[in-house]
Amino acid sequence: MRDRALPALALSLLLLAGCSGGGESDTATAAESQTPETFVMPDVVGMNLQEAQELLQSHGSYLMDQEDASGRRRPQLRDSNWQVCAQVPEPGVESPTTVMVELSAVKLGETCL
Repeated sequence: MRDRALPALALSLLLLAGCSGGGESDTATAAESQTPETFVMPDVVGMNLQEAQELLQSHGSYLMDQEDASGRRRPQLRDSNWQVCAQVPEPGVESPTTVMVELSAVKLGETCL
């Protein structure tokens, strides 16, 4: 039984070695994937909240926290019914795509405080 297991083990190791790819290019690729991508924060103040989110996503930014700028803590169930009053980071700031973008908004027709 042991004699049959040895060739199977050798074949398995050979197959695994072929799958790894090895080489310096794998190391370089791994290093690049660990480096966060950046984007320049657009000015979204005054924009419809839904459109602002879509613009940010087109820049690779998907981490967003939204709040009711009126202070009433209303949920933003339909983002297209809200307008952005404030943002963090500020427009023009280069930020990693891993940064949490904060958007404060009020319902359409309301005034930003």
